[in-house]
Amino acid sequence: MIASTPDAQGIGSVETGVRVLGTIARGGEAMSLSDIARQLDMTPARLHRYLASLIRGGYVVQRHRGGRYDLGPAALELGIRAIRRVDPHAEVWRASRNLGDELQLGVAVSVWVDMQPAIIAHHHGPAPVSVSARPGQRLPALHTAVGRTFLAYMEPSIVERILTDQYDTQAPPMARTRVLSKARFIEELARIQSRGIAAMHGALAAHINALAAPVFDQWGAVCMVISVLADQSELDADPDGATAQTLKQAAMRASNAVGFLP
Repeated sequence: MIASTPDAQGIGSVETGVRVLGTIARGGEAMSLSDIARQLDMTPARLHRYLASLIRGGYVVQRHRGGRYDLGPAALELGIRAIRRVDPHAEVWRASRNLGDELQLGVAVSVWVDMQPAIIAHHHGPAPVSVSARPGQRLPALHTAVGRTFLAYMEPSIVERILTDQYDTQAPPMARTRVLSKARFIEELARIQSRGIAAMHGALAAHINALAAPVFDQWGAVCMVISVLADQSELDADPDGATAQTLKQAAMRASNAVGFLP
């Protein structure tokens, strides 16, 4: 049985090879021998031996003789096979459950279905909330932090179509007690995208606050949204507050777990 603890004894040369491969992967483009050596604080001569082994294994390629080093076909296959094994819903469900335990608040996971968000998972917090949140429940796109988070990352043409279909047929969207015109609503979406989180005071009810943050898939598209909904006495809806930042970090960890790389 192979030990899996972080302090288990390993093979130094393998760990060094992994560091070399990781450095090339994080470089974002083909790298020179000197650049890799500098980042690893390793002599070029020693580094060259590791690169030779990685090239033989197909994990690294050299673009031309004496040229730069890049990820090879074996590294590509490894990444694709790893992504195929990821269950995005399970990863986000796990992240949201851990977040609920950390915050001691109710946490929900939503997807976008038929022009509006729908809750697919909800973890109840210790304190009861008068506004229900249950799997399968549809949420207003314009009037919830979850809906605004999805809209903030959509193509402008899609947002415009949703505004055209819903703005004049529903109660106007609000920001606290202020009615948002279509232009101001678009500005609010831009702020949500800029700070990576949506916050609402009086969400669905006057005494309920909400926060929401996006989960990105491997292509950088928003696949789900994690949200926190609680009584205003329990939840600080300041987008720069500690709870908001904890939510944002949890959503980014979930994004990384499903294959997103910033």
